[in-house]
Amino acid sequence: MGDGNESTTWVVEPLHGSTEGDEPTLVMIAGPEIGRHIPLDQPSMTVGRDAACELSIQMPGVSRNHCEFVTKDGSVGVRDLGSTNGTWVNEKRLAGNMVTALDRGDLVHVGGIAFKLVGGGDLEQEYHEAVHNMMFLDGLTGARNRRFLMDLLGREIPRCLRHQRPLSVMLVDVDHFKDVNDTHGHLAGDDVLRGIVERIQEITREEDSITRYGGDEFVVVMPESTLEGAMVYAQRACDVVAERGFESADMRISATISIGVAELKPNLTTPEALLAVADRALYRAKDEGRNGIA
Repeated sequence: MGDGNESTTWVVEPLHGSTEGDEPTLVMIAGPEIGRHIPLDQPSMTVGRDAACELSIQMPGVSRNHCEFVTKDGSVGVRDLGSTNGTWVNEKRLAGNMVTALDRGDLVHVGGIAFKLVGGGDLEQEYHEAVHNMMFLDGLTGARNRRFLMDLLGREIPRCLRHQRPLSVMLVDVDHFKDVNDTHGHLAGDDVLRGIVERIQEITREEDSITRYGGDEFVVVMPESTLEGAMVYAQRACDVVAERGFESADMRISATISIGVAELKPNLTTPEALLAVADRALYRAKDEGRNGIA
C-alpha cells in the first residue's frame, strides 16, 4: 500500500544538466523530496527507475521507464511509457502513449509521487501554494487527507449547528480489500483505491469533499445535505463502483464498497462524534452483506 509505511529507501537522482529559470516547473508535492523544483527546460524529460532517465526515481510503484514530459514553445505535455501502475493527471489515468497537454496547476501522479505544474514566472508564489495544498493532499489517491477532513468538519459543524443547516457525511470502506492485496498485489490495490476516488468524484457535487480517512476508508463531507439526500447519493456511489471493474497493468479487478451515512444532530458537536455515528452505520452495512449502505 502507498500509505508511507514502506521501509524501502526512496532516492531521486538529480536532473541531468538542468537549471532553473522562467520555464514551466514541476513541484513535488508528495514523495521523497516534497517542495523540490524540477524545471522543464528540455524538450523531453523521461521519468523512471532507469538511471538513463532524466529524472531517475528509485521508489516502489515507479516503472523503469514510467512517463515522459514533453515541452515545446512553453507548452507542456505528458505521456505514459507503458508503466505498470500508470501515469495519472488530475486523478485520470492516461490511456495509450499519446501526449496529454497539461495546464498550470495540474497534478501528475507517478507511482506514489505527485507533481504540480507551475509557471516559472511566479515560481515562489506557486511554490508556497503547492506546499500549502500538499499539507492537505493524499499523495496516493489525490483525495484530500485526514488533516483536511478534521479541519473542515471543525469549521462546518459549528456553522451548521449555529445556523441550523443540514450536514451529512459518508464513511466509505472497500469490501474485502485485504483480499485484493493478497490476490493481486499491493500495487494493484493502490490502483483500486485511486479508481474508487475517481468513480466517486464523477458523481460528487462541487461543494462536497472526498477525503482519505485511513488505508482503505474515505469520508465524503456533504454540506446542505439531509440524511435522505445523502442516502440517495451513497447508493449511487455503491452502484458506480460496482458497475465496472478496475484496471491494473493487464488485470481487471472487481471491487465493491460499503457506506455508513450520518447526519449532524445537536448532540454531535465534534468531528469525532459525527464520524462515530457514521462508523456504526458502516458496520451495519457490512453486517447486512456489504456492497450496501446504512
